[in-house]
Amino acid sequence: MKYTQANLDKLQGILGDADYVVRFERGTFQSGWCLLEQKRVVVLNKFLNVEGRINTLLEIIPQLNIEFDKLTHESQKLYETVMKRRAAADAEAEAEDAAAAATAAEAAAIAETDAAVAEGQEATSEVNTAGTETGADTTETTAPALEAQEAAEEASAEQTQEEKE
Repeated sequence: MKYTQANLDKLQGILGDADYVVRFERGTFQSGWCLLEQKRVVVLNKFLNVEGRINTLLEIIPQLNIEFDKLTHESQKLYETVMKRRAAADAEAEAEDAAAAATAAEAAAIAETDAAVAEGQEATSEVNTAGTETGADTTETTAPALEAQEAAEEASAEQTQEEKE
């Protein structure tokens, strides 16, 4: 949507058709707008430029309880566009959240793999030192070390498989 006065007027028309009053006032607005739902009044910061006013209305309109049937045909088409735009933005935000969660899961898997590898190396060194110090048969004591090393290799293989997917 282009940031023109005509498009701003169309967005205001949606609110007007839905019996909302749009006022431009000065004040300390956290987000550039204030909504008085009981009185159906939307107050925008009067110091916003056309682009800011349009973006603010695009943010507000999906939050309002607007009766679609009250809108004119032109306002209905624009309202549908605004709602689709909002749905697309919500889907994009969800995708970003999912990507962040996947990244966190990958980081946890890497940390787990590193810990398993370190544990396997530690177990191997303990077995080697225990076998040389006591002179015991190392075939019996190396079995846990081999199991730990195999577990570390499996975790590493799983991580590699996850990265490929």
